[in-house]
Amino acid sequence: MDVLEFLYQNNITLPTRINPYGKEIRGVKPLIRETYYEYNFKNAIDFLDVFDINRSELYKNKGNDIFTSYIYRGHKFAQWKLLPSFFRNNQEHLKAYLSGNGHSSGEINIFLEFIKGLDFLGYNISDYSFNLLKLFDPKDSLSSISSDLSSNNMFFPRDEQLDELALAQHFGVETRLLDFTKDPMVALFFASESAYPYEFISKENKDKIGVWVVPRLLIEAIKEERFLKYVDVKKYQNKYISAQKGVFIHYFPSLYEATKLSENIVKDNLLDISYTLDKLLASNFKSLALNRLIKEHIGKPMLFTLPHNCLMPVASRLNQLNINWATMMPSLDGVKKEVQRQNNKPYTNII
Repeated sequence: MDVLEFLYQNNITLPTRINPYGKEIRGVKPLIRETYYEYNFKNAIDFLDVFDINRSELYKNKGNDIFTSYIYRGHKFAQWKLLPSFFRNNQEHLKAYLSGNGHSSGEINIFLEFIKGLDFLGYNISDYSFNLLKLFDPKDSLSSISSDLSSNNMFFPRDEQLDELALAQHFGVETRLLDFTKDPMVALFFASESAYPYEFISKENKDKIGVWVVPRLLIEAIKEERFLKYVDVKKYQNKYISAQKGVFIHYFPSLYEATKLSENIVKDNLLDISYTLDKLLASNFKSLALNRLIKEHIGKPMLFTLPHNCLMPVASRLNQLNINWATMMPSLDGVKKEVQRQNNKPYTNII
């Protein structure tokens, strides 16, 4: 926090601001939520223009200079929370984790099955994961399994396993990571594509997609005080992640790391039953300088929404940009998914 303290102790302010007070974007004023700004669009063209780096107020300050970068995440339903899939779909595991008991064996078991598959296919895996495989091999000695399992619960996941965990998350395995992309059109593709088939698109339908937008500077500032890791994985293991410009956020520490942060993580409100990423990013921090930096210069995460019944122009724009299953999943599986989509009669009628 030395840099932040220096900025404010010497009365030095940053020359640019991201979105500290919820600025108007494309003519839409945000709803100021407790942990984020919510922009509700009714027009697909204006919504798409939000993510045009050459035109949108999202990327520019008053001097009209592009000055910031973001990561993005698309949701089929705007009300979905920014919570990793393992805890979102397993509330009992979340409660056990937050109690400090370290019951992460369920997550380790799921991860282990994925590692077995990686090892069978000849992918590179970390030494820690390889030893974990040996630990569960019935042909090995069982004498030390109990203590080793306890140790794995305390230290899982290790930094060396984050690439593997990210790969698992990318392929739909439930993990404690949240996947994002550096490209807003990729986030929009997955948000809108998952809203098909087109029976969702009717005048009576009031559901909305949501695209979360998080400033990189917000992540960089907060990780100095709270457990928060930006995971940019090696692309050689998976061309899908590369094509989708995928990155991951890790903010659920191992129990060992959590004890270093606080003797009682629940008491200090570092974690609670609704510990979504936006709640962490909009927290009050011990450093007054950090709080000022966020309040006066960075702002909160942003959520941009658009009704499902406005998605047809979005599909057309993505098609023009060649963003589809074949380019997002550069393989025969992706080509197959795109052929199936193109031959869906409602889809072909609107492009």
